[in-house]
Amino acid sequence: MLAERANGRFIFAATVIRLIDQDQPQDRLPLVCGMLRGDVSRVWGDIDHLYASAINDIDASVRTVGLQYLSLIVNLAEPLSSSNLRFLFGTDIHPYLLPFSAFVSIPPSSSSNVVQIYHTSLRDFLQKCDPQSGHQQLADAETHQRLVTSCFRMMARVLRRDVCGLKDPSLLHDEIPDYTQKRDAIPRALLYTCRHWLYHLQRTGAPPDNATQGLLLDFLEKRVVFAIEVYSIFGELAVGVRLLRAARKFVRTWPTSAIKDTALPLLYDCWRLTLDFFYPISFSALHVYESALPCSPARSKIRSAYMHIIDRPTTLVFEHGLDEEWDCVTRIIETEFSDLLLSPDGAQLVTRAPLEIHVWDTATGQLVTSLSQNIPVPSTTHSFAYNGSHVALCGVRSFYLWNLSTGGCVELFPEPLHLIHGRVRHTSGFMIGASATRDGTPVYHSAQLLATGPLCFSFDGSSIACVAAKPPQAENANTKRCSIYIYDVNTGKLRSQIPFEFEAVRTSLEFAADNNHLLVHNVGFVGIVDVMNGQLLGSLGCCNTQSGWRRTLFSLDNRQIFHLADQGRADIEKYSFGQTTRTVSYQLATQNSATQLHIRGPPPTGSRSLMLQKIEDTSQSEQSLLGANPQPIEYAAHQQDPGSRSVSAKRPASDQYPNIDLRFRATMPALVSDLGDLMALKTESNTYVVIRTSGMYESFCCEVNLDACGIALRHILRFTPQSTYIAIADTTADGTRIQLWDPSRRSGYSIESVLLPSTAPGLLDMRFCKEETAVALSFLSESQWKIAVFSQEGSKLEHVTLFSPGALTDDLAALISITSVTPNTVHLWRSNADGTQVNHLEWRRATSTVTTRATFPYPCDTAGKRLWLVKVAHSPSFNHVHFMSLDVHHRVLTTTFTMKTPLPDHERDNNREDSYKVKLHEDQDSFSDMLSWSDLRMDTDGWLRQRRRRICWLPERYRPKDLEKAGLRLVVDGSRVTIPCTNERKSVTLRFCNTEIHYFD
Repeated sequence: MLAERANGRFIFAATVIRLIDQDQPQDRLPLVCGMLRGDVSRVWGDIDHLYASAINDIDASVRTVGLQYLSLIVNLAEPLSSSNLRFLFGTDIHPYLLPFSAFVSIPPSSSSNVVQIYHTSLRDFLQKCDPQSGHQQLADAETHQRLVTSCFRMMARVLRRDVCGLKDPSLLHDEIPDYTQKRDAIPRALLYTCRHWLYHLQRTGAPPDNATQGLLLDFLEKRVVFAIEVYSIFGELAVGVRLLRAARKFVRTWPTSAIKDTALPLLYDCWRLTLDFFYPISFSALHVYESALPCSPARSKIRSAYMHIIDRPTTLVFEHGLDEEWDCVTRIIETEFSDLLLSPDGAQLVTRAPLEIHVWDTATGQLVTSLSQNIPVPSTTHSFAYNGSHVALCGVRSFYLWNLSTGGCVELFPEPLHLIHGRVRHTSGFMIGASATRDGTPVYHSAQLLATGPLCFSFDGSSIACVAAKPPQAENANTKRCSIYIYDVNTGKLRSQIPFEFEAVRTSLEFAADNNHLLVHNVGFVGIVDVMNGQLLGSLGCCNTQSGWRRTLFSLDNRQIFHLADQGRADIEKYSFGQTTRTVSYQLATQNSATQLHIRGPPPTGSRSLMLQKIEDTSQSEQSLLGANPQPIEYAAHQQDPGSRSVSAKRPASDQYPNIDLRFRATMPALVSDLGDLMALKTESNTYVVIRTSGMYESFCCEVNLDACGIALRHILRFTPQSTYIAIADTTADGTRIQLWDPSRRSGYSIESVLLPSTAPGLLDMRFCKEETAVALSFLSESQWKIAVFSQEGSKLEHVTLFSPGALTDDLAALISITSVTPNTVHLWRSNADGTQVNHLEWRRATSTVTTRATFPYPCDTAGKRLWLVKVAHSPSFNHVHFMSLDVHHRVLTTTFTMKTPLPDHERDNNREDSYKVKLHEDQDSFSDMLSWSDLRMDTDGWLRQRRRRICWLPERYRPKDLEKAGLRLVVDGSRVTIPCTNERKSVTLRFCNTEIHYFD
């Protein structure tokens, strides 16, 4: 009888069985028996009426509350267990759900199994309004309103710093013995709230009410960094990056309000913090507090919101050199490619190589998927496009669509195929694969069209526009030269075809934001096409035929078209597009000029049309852009490329030096002082510009014009160890000269000069002692290697002695350098005649003698092949010596010499040499401090460590410049650590907390 009454619907019969099989079946038997007798009308076979009848039979004292919780459960983004539902809603809802067990799987409250509905028809029923039964359910938006409120309230109750008690930030997750147990102790409901709060927020309506907006702002200002920690703990940091980016996009749709103006910059900062510090946070969640927050930019909103965490540091304080804004670089991906594109939301990057296409996650930098296919692609501009789900390629005679989710590749032919060998070809213009029709008939590409590109996806990714041209031999007076084909991305069907007379190779395409209009630009022509019917709505002339390729695009509101000039040109044209155009002022600054355009367009009449009115094109000097009273920030901006450096700087205003713009290109790498507070750049005009980098802003100090000061082309420039003076040594006709400059004086002239009559045709090195009381200069003279020693008292120099460690060898690669200077000694490195050993020589002022203090084997690789020595560093007492070398593959290898037993001074006086242990480090990924000789180390992946203990992770811009080639050089003063020259060519100072720095000497 039940099968008959169910009308063949299994879900109906199963629900009736579960009604009888409940904990108290006797309470439901009257209802079921009534159904069997036919007393309940309109029930049999109708699942909605069965739900309504069964719910009406539930006790009213629990029915209303139970229905409300049931409505919330069916709208969850993913099911949760009873215990986690109790965490989410803040109360035990298990008793309210039990009467609904015929419709919902309800495990015991202690079980980890999830509560979930048996059939999706219950969700549909609960979303309906049944006036006859009186079951007025919550509206969908109201349901998600309650859920997002529950999410924010639970996060307010549970989220905190170090939520699972990891305690030690120096350990990575896989280094913590009981990490899995600690992670699993976190309620899954907390992960749910962190993962899905945006899911529910987006469904509360646009915009949410003020109370919900306030909950979001409270979460961003007080707890979002704790949520980032949760993402890391559960290995879902990439999910957090995407969520924060999507949340910002959603909030931008809200009307202007104080909450929106506060939330948007916070969301951006949260996204950037997670993105920039993705690497350390993903491996150690606590470094959201130990590395990310302390290194966040000074003006970032997240820094000010969480200053209470930064002000109570456990690891470090960023004292100097902190950037004021986020760096423009968000991710560095090393790969070989010929072209690249970002997805519309910026979440993925697609790179194209000759035989492969790779898709990268911009948050993690990891390869998502790749396509290896030998598709002949022409070398035309924009023959490659990406919409986030499909990659489009322009082949020789067809277009290819690669679906990232399925991995399938679809080939689109611009025109129908023809008869071959008496068999009809497939003519729909849509083919799966490249070698067969749907019925398996072999095919050959059409010889009548060439797929030249460009390709362009619509904003919503549903359409793609392609350009195909007829080959010259196929052109005649009755045919157009090229056509634009618009396809449906999902079906591959051709939507419309628009023929044109111009050359396809000089065409650019751009969809409007409404996805209904296509902008077509060619030299001398700009037009708008209706995507659905292919009708040309309007066109006009623009740039001349002699111009190069230009980009034309819609404004986001579809009211204007921007026509961009060639690179380096200063003209921009604007066109109004079918809407009333208000007066617009736009200013473009280029390298040598500026252009200001005023566009006025009258309201259009009739059909949608194009209008152009270019009012003014005025060139101005670059200085006028700075205004009458430019800001006193003297060192304004800089960029760098592999061969040179472009610097824009302004001298401070004074009677002698008015405000001017000084632009130059540096012809050699910057020279940085040991303290990292001064930097010298040599320009093309043979002038050194000295810049102070220790303040909030880099500032101009002075300049030294080498020609005006009579300094020879071959010279040596050094900063003194305490950055008190700038020293330049050169050779003149009268002898060897050392000059001192005071960097605080802007005159550009020396304050001291001392001349050594001996002519030095080859200057080698100059080094000061740490106390700035002595200086040694090495040079070549009369086939001898000579050292001149000078005493220094303030800015006064006096020649002390001149000695020679020995004659030159025939080996031009022999090592000759001054390694250190003290008031009474000079230490030297010198390789022997056959290049097999390096000698440590010591000159003593008291005896005026040179002795060999130690002998080291010349660095060789494991095969015994001699390496190219690039740097030698030593601790103050020479207990540790590092030889940095390059092998044939240009890898940096470090040979470490550690003194076995330090010799007392009286044994050294007897010319006894020190004895060292040798260790060769290959494939080195960690470098010791070779300036202060502290126990700090820097890994190539950014970790700053004390021996094996990780202290913090530094972004690329704060790491030492040329770490792998020059080694690690830190200026350590107590708990303060200064990196003298970072990759951004500035100094940064960190103060460590709870870290006692030790030294090897």
